[in-house]
Order: sequence, then C-alpha cells, then structure tokens
Amino acid sequence: MADVIITGGGPAGCSAAWSCVRAGLEVLLITSSLDTVCLAHGPEVELAADTCGLFTELGLSGRLPSRELHRQVKWLLEQQPGLHLLQADVSALLVEEGRASGVRTWEGPEFRAPLLLLCAGSFLQARLRSGELYEAAGRPGQMSYADLALDLQGHGVELREHAYTFELAGQPAVVESLIISQESLQDGLWLRELPGAAAAGYCADPELDFTAAARCGESAGSALVAQSRAVSSTGRT
Repeated sequence: MADVIITGGGPAGCSAAWSCVRAGLEVLLITSSLDTVCLAHGPEVELAADTCGLFTELGLSGRLPSRELHRQVKWLLEQQPGLHLLQADVSALLVEEGRASGVRTWEGPEFRAPLLLLCAGSFLQARLRSGELYEAAGRPGQMSYADLALDLQGHGVELREHAYTFELAGQPAVVESLIISQESLQDGLWLRELPGAAAAGYCADPELDFTAAARCGESAGSALVAQSRAVSSTGRT
C-alpha cells in the first residue's frame, strides 16, 4: 500500500509526487494518460528558475517546448523507486470509518492509501464546446471525470461551475467544468467532508497558470509529507 495516492499527472500532481517521494514516501500517481504527464496546453512553456523542486532537479528554466518538458519530467519520475505511475481513470474515492482510504478506478481495480491528493485539473465533469463540437472532454483527447465529480458531491463536497476559453483550430473554444469550492477546503487544501483527502491545482483554484500550479503542487506535497509523519509518530491524525 502506498503512503499517498495522487490523482492527476499535470504540473500540480507531478510536483506534489516529487516532493513526497523525495521525502521518502511511497507514492502512486494515477493519470488518465501517460502521454500527457506534465504537458502544458500550448506548444511552449516559460519556467522561472525557481518554479519548483522538480524542475530545478532537471535544470529546467526559461522557454522550452511543452513536449520536451513532458519527456524529461516523465523520465525523472519513472526513475524513482518509491513512485509508481499508473494510467487509469479514478471514478470514486474509497471511504472507511469516515476517512478517505483510497480510490476506485473506472477500469475496476481499487488502490488504498492513508492520504489522497486530487489534482484533477479542469476535468471534473468537463464539457468542451467549439463551433459545432460539443463533447465530454477537457480538451480534444482529454478525459472528463464525470463519475469522480458525482462521487465527490455524494460525499458532500461542494463543487461550483467554472469556464475557461482558449483557441482550437483557429476558433474560440470553451471548457466548462466543476471545481472544488473553497468552502469545502480547510487551509485551502484539505477536504472538510473527507478527512485524509486534499485537493490542489486547477481543480481547487482555476486562476492558476502552469507554473503556479506546479508551485501549488509542491506546497501540497510538503503538507502531505508533514501529515504522513504526524500520523506515523502519533498513530492518529
């Protein structure tokens, strides 16, 4: 069993996973596609020299192709013996004795850990509209976590609607999705209704850009490490 399960392989999820595994935790990072791990939306991304520890470890800063960033981050994460990357779609959280205890995937398998971090990006019940195109997706080829959104609502987590626009094939497009309300987050991170579960990145703060999401993930990872150590030393949360 992992110490932490992280849902979502964007900049927040990858940065959080790096922080946790470098601190000695066993991490399971579940993402809908290993081909889009830490992949920015545009063809290039601008990184500050001190964006986060993950990028610093790779010596990445300045402007670079999004695919190159994806390749290097995925390679580094795959080298970590305490980190396992799994391609699957999380459809529900497991809850035991009032605490989040793991996740169930759409494919069927369940995975357990005492701490969970949701970094689902803009994919909670996402709907893409562009011209005559209308589909359940974050962007073309990206999943929509409709089941996970319904499950969170079933546990009392408050979600609210949000939309962002971008350009697709030369014309405007919009993604409408649900995000986790700040009223459901303690200290901007922990889900009030589900002890042991946290949320970070776009699904909690849609105003974050790529680098801000990475920093947010690093901060969330540090909080998970501290919580894991507190549980280990006291035997309780």
